[in-house]
Amino acid sequence: MSDVITACVADLTTKVKDIGEFGSSGKEKVFSIYSEDDLLDKSKLIKFPAVGVMYEGLRSVPGADPSRQGLGAEIGVALVLLMETKSVAGINSQNEAVRLLGLMRSAIKVTVAPTQHKWRFISEVPGGVLGNAVVYVQRWSTAAPNP
Repeated sequence: MSDVITACVADLTTKVKDIGEFGSSGKEKVFSIYSEDDLLDKSKLIKFPAVGVMYEGLRSVPGADPSRQGLGAEIGVALVLLMETKSVAGINSQNEAVRLLGLMRSAIKVTVAPTQHKWRFISEVPGGVLGNAVVYVQRWSTAAPNP
């Protein structure tokens, strides 16, 4: 299962890098994160905007048939968009964040994950301020092979 999870995280990382809004080729500001502390540490070393990609776990998917409960699962992945806490050169960072989140959704929706199932949009929420960055979290899931 770990190979499938790694492939799913890598798939979303590639899709976000391919947008072309997060640094130049080979210097993309899209990276794996493992926790909020890891995100805070890495955010000190980069210029914004940037995106952290975090595996959020494997969740059971309830089925209609009670005898099959716990057999279905989905892989959860969060895309954490980091923006500067203040506007730069008159650009409203909230409007820019909304634009970038829209590009991320467009790049991922109706695409197929390495599990051969489509990525499913779960939610998009502001996450507050972390260090010197404003955080927005976009969550995605895809069906996983039987756990």
